[in-house]
Amino acid sequence: MFSSPVPGLEEAPQFSSGSMMGSMIWMIAALALVVGLIVLLIRFMSKRSQLWSGPRAMKSLGGLTLAQGKSIQLVEAAGRIYVLGVGDDVAALDVISDPEAVEAVRKQLAAQEAAAAARPAAEWMKLLQDKLTGSKAPEASSGEGTDAKRFETMLQQKLEQQSRQQEELEQLLQETRDRERLREE
Repeated sequence: MFSSPVPGLEEAPQFSSGSMMGSMIWMIAALALVVGLIVLLIRFMSKRSQLWSGPRAMKSLGGLTLAQGKSIQLVEAAGRIYVLGVGDDVAALDVISDPEAVEAVRKQLAAQEAAAAARPAAEWMKLLQDKLTGSKAPEASSGEGTDAKRFETMLQQKLEQQSRQQEELEQLLQETRDRERLREE
């Protein structure tokens, strides 16, 4: 009763190992082409959206996470670079207004961006592996370590200065409150 062959089954293609390998190569090539086109489309759309938005009055130049919910941000506005401490509130740590210093910071950030973009995949994999294993990568000997140390020292000084100023303000506020209490009595 159900012994009749399925129509078209005898016409199904038979794959040999050679044609299977060719099919796999074509599939990988097509996949690479699709991924490449997606990457190009994303880059094109990113550049286009920057053109549409036009020049911005404020621009975020980058940031450094210090702890959970706490960071240092560089923001450019009106030809000045503001170093902001972001946490429970936002505090201006420093303002770089000298045009030469602003340009130097821009160049350094652009160089870091270019270096990060040109970093080979093997180095990225090493950094990822180091991060996953918890070991630290050795510092580059190209002088980046000294710049980082100087920035870290300057940042630490600014944070300490901000902390001292806040303590002084709190002390003045407490003294003012104490004087007002004495006057009331």
